[in-house]
Amino acid sequence: MFGKKSTTCTTCGKEIAVHERSWVYMQYPPSGITNIQKYIELGGEVYCTSCVGKLEERK
Repeated sequence: MFGKKSTTCTTCGKEIAVHERSWVYMQYPPSGITNIQKYIELGGEVYCTSCVGKLEERK
């Protein structure tokens, strides 16, 4: 009934699997936030490990 929305990498579009290490670029959440997954979904940019390595090499 309520399907989970898959999380994908912002750069390459690869699906991020459960328990896979990833990086999230977002604002620091306010105190008392309870649903961090929804906060990341609405206001975060998720990157996979290979894309983060490429971004660091550019700098």
